[in-house]
Amino acid sequence: MEIGYDYPGISVVSLCFDNLGEFFLAMRTDKARDEHYRWDVCAGALEFSQTVIQTVHKELAEEFGAKAL
Repeated sequence: MEIGYDYPGISVVSLCFDNLGEFFLAMRTDKARDEHYRWDVCAGALEFSQTVIQTVHKELAEEFGAKAL
């Protein structure tokens, strides 16, 4: 089965912010798949076996080495 062909793909997007309300954005590098040198938030594909919360935790760990609170 192929995402976008056999079924719609679902993305999970999360915003990281501190107690002052300041948001964290990451600059995409030239090693990123696309959107080189653009600011980005944490996002990833929702997989069949995962919940939205599990996906947020997984993406934060994979992309930034961070742990969600």
